[in-house]
Amino acid sequence: MKIGSGGQVASNPYSASSPFAPSEANSSQRIVFHAGAYPSAGTCGRCHVAIHDNWQSSLHRLSASDAWYLKTKDLLAFEEGAPAVRLCAGCHAPVSLMTGEVGLYSSEAASIREGITCSFCHTLSAVNGGNAKYVSNPGGIRPYPQGDYLAESGIQPAAHLVMLDPAQHRADMLKPFYRTSQFCQSCHELTLNNVKLQSTFSEWAASSYAQKGVTCQGCHFTPGAGPTTEVGRLVEHYPDTRSGILRHSLGGGSVTIGTRDNRSELKDALKLSARVERGRLLVTVRNVLAGHSVPTGVSDLRELWVEVTGQDVNGRKVFHSGHLDAAEGIQPGSTVFHMVLGDESGRPLVRHDIWRARSVLSDTRIPADGQRVVTYPLPTTVRHLHVRLLWRDAPSEFQAIVVQGATRPAAVLTLADWQHESP
Repeated sequence: MKIGSGGQVASNPYSASSPFAPSEANSSQRIVFHAGAYPSAGTCGRCHVAIHDNWQSSLHRLSASDAWYLKTKDLLAFEEGAPAVRLCAGCHAPVSLMTGEVGLYSSEAASIREGITCSFCHTLSAVNGGNAKYVSNPGGIRPYPQGDYLAESGIQPAAHLVMLDPAQHRADMLKPFYRTSQFCQSCHELTLNNVKLQSTFSEWAASSYAQKGVTCQGCHFTPGAGPTTEVGRLVEHYPDTRSGILRHSLGGGSVTIGTRDNRSELKDALKLSARVERGRLLVTVRNVLAGHSVPTGVSDLRELWVEVTGQDVNGRKVFHSGHLDAAEGIQPGSTVFHMVLGDESGRPLVRHDIWRARSVLSDTRIPADGQRVVTYPLPTTVRHLHVRLLWRDAPSEFQAIVVQGATRPAAVLTLADWQHESP
């Protein structure tokens, strides 16, 4: 397996000198830190109550404990060896990676399985590309009054406490580049075996959103779907006495384990329209509010598809596409907007075993500012048409083979529907 950042392929990652390989993540000292270097999110939440509560419902919070991630990580450890899971941990469990709790075995300590936490994001000193190519430097964290920070962590305590010098704390924790899209690039861009598997940052960079200066934070850290100029307004459901509090539930991503915001924002991001013309059904799906492709991220898992049902004058089904079969799989030949990865033999990957990927077999996702138009020839007996735009977090094969009942089956969500009655 080869890894790369921003398309640049690295050689012999397992023989690299970094203690974090094959992840391209690194620490400011190029060493593993003591566990106390990163205070828990609960420590931050003692003062930042609204932000902490908001973060608790986020996918960032669940990135290292979600059953789908753990099952996939164990599969990687089984096939490639336990150290290989550091590749996943660079983004899913960065504190575990930085403190050496992952890699020897496939599971990190539960005590620091907080996912992408406050003290990790707010102590990054540099982001140099995808594949978790960041530099983590928790040295700016200063002792907290009545906190659980340990002086024995190896970081020299500063001469003042946070509450005695809040301006210094703000400077430590709010670097200007945290408001740039590049800050998100390291964990939202992934290349393995010279195959671009996740390209959210690149998709944004090629969109009108980037040209207009709308950053990732301009959509994902503000209430509602799409960009807003009110970046500094309060978290809607978590009022705070201070101004400039950004939403930390982020939105988007999973509708199975995410918040209700994810569902509403996904619906708002896409628009469905259709028309009947000369015996054909033309369905258009437009990406109207996402500054990247839909789906994005784990695009080999996310399923966005069109379901069409045609009935005759007596209500009998005479045409269908996009229906689920007995095994909950999408009917072959249906219109599905997603990415299909292939192994070295050109066979589709269905287990999210992305380390086996050697090619992209197809990519039918809907790009930012873009649309897809699909045509269906209709039987002459069709009188009533019902079209639905549907979403599911993962295919039935992945759930049956990898997840194996560890969680409830991924829900099918209706994003939009359209109906038509012919005379």
